[in-house]
Amino acid sequence: MVVDFQGTMVKVLSKEEREKRGRQEHLQIAQEELSRAWMYKPEARERVKEYFEMMQDQNWKLEKVNGDMETWRLPGEQVHRIMGVKHVNATPSLCMQYFEDPKAVFTKLFPKIDLMFSEGKVLNVGAKGQATCYGVFKMPMPVGNQPARGIRSRDFLWDQRVTQLNTGNVLVTANSLKDSSHVPTKKGCVRGMILTSGYYGRTSPENKEVSKVWYIVQADPKGCLPKWLVNLASSKQADNVYRLSEMFKNI
Repeated sequence: MVVDFQGTMVKVLSKEEREKRGRQEHLQIAQEELSRAWMYKPEARERVKEYFEMMQDQNWKLEKVNGDMETWRLPGEQVHRIMGVKHVNATPSLCMQYFEDPKAVFTKLFPKIDLMFSEGKVLNVGAKGQATCYGVFKMPMPVGNQPARGIRSRDFLWDQRVTQLNTGNVLVTANSLKDSSHVPTKKGCVRGMILTSGYYGRTSPENKEVSKVWYIVQADPKGCLPKWLVNLASSKQADNVYRLSEMFKNI
């Protein structure tokens, strides 16, 4: 038995049992959100469908467990998708609040949750919850939490969207713009691609003041880096959701 995030004694599951339970949970949650996708406008509907169709994929592999923090990997592509899952001591709206103000992403959020973040800015703010963003990130070492020496930083240009879901949960998605040529690559950087990225905050059924947060990301740093090396270091990205949890630990 161990103590969970609420201080309750729970049975310790094997990694295989936890993986099986996690897949079942992801499938159930995804089907619930997908059943309501028809309610959204076309653009939001497509983002909701893309995210939850990824979540329900039964090929996700549980890679690492640390307390209630889980790191999952979806192999099969040149650049793997990574998923971090963690409880956060805040409601979905509260723990996703920084995305509502795009500037806060670069001043209050990324500096705390992404160890590789270097600089960033908001290029344009559109309809509520939408922004065009630019950021520079260092490349991580395959082992440890330090930037890799001698490897150029990557810059990204992406469209960010915040969607208040009909279930009361919150979805934040980000994808690189199809054409980023109008924003020059910063000198000394390589232009990378965010193939998919999204935070999903869901109210915990055990406590309405607590969220469970999923973070799915697939980013191609481009350049001449071998894909095996990219995939070796990619699981570190899941730790962003752990550091997000730490921001709300003492609320």
